[in-house]
Amino acid sequence: MADRAYVWLPRVKPDLAESFRWYKKAAEAGNRDAMDIVGIDYRYGADVHKDYDKAREWYQKAAKRGSEEAVKALAGLPSKQ
Repeated sequence: MADRAYVWLPRVKPDLAESFRWYKKAAEAGNRDAMDIVGIDYRYGADVHKDYDKAREWYQKAAKRGSEEAVKALAGLPSKQ
């Protein structure tokens, strides 16, 4: 899976909300790695409000495109209730 790369400069904070917007845009355009990351963000509430349903949706999209990481992540998500 793609790793996030942040350049840490003195007194410069990464804009996680902006990062999420760009990853989501890439995911919506069909980028499998971005789909994984958007799923992770929704699962853990990293850059957005935690939402298991949205995480599941993005993991499923990535899994359909061949992401083994997404398949593993789906198996570990809490069951729908």
